[in-house]
Amino acid sequence: MSNQKLIELQAWLKNVISAIVSDPDNIEIIQSEDEMGILFLVKVDKSDLGKVIGKEGQVAKALRTLVRSAAYVIGEKVSVKIDAGTRFELEKEDR
Repeated sequence: MSNQKLIELQAWLKNVISAIVSDPDNIEIIQSEDEMGILFLVKVDKSDLGKVIGKEGQVAKALRTLVRSAAYVIGEKVSVKIDAGTRFELEKEDR
């Protein structure tokens, strides 16, 4: 898969998540690669974590399915992991 297609897929994912969360400025998607394929690690503010995961994980599962399907069409394996992270928590405590 070309680097441009990955950038477009990552931007699309960020756009979709931005529509779900209350604080779209605190969305970070980190891309990494290993023997299993490409991983998009999604970090959101802790207060938005429930919205991104959804009831019984339905929103997260839908996001993973859509990204996996789009990646398959262009010949790549991409996984999505959602993580609240501590970066945003620390920033809020410092204020």
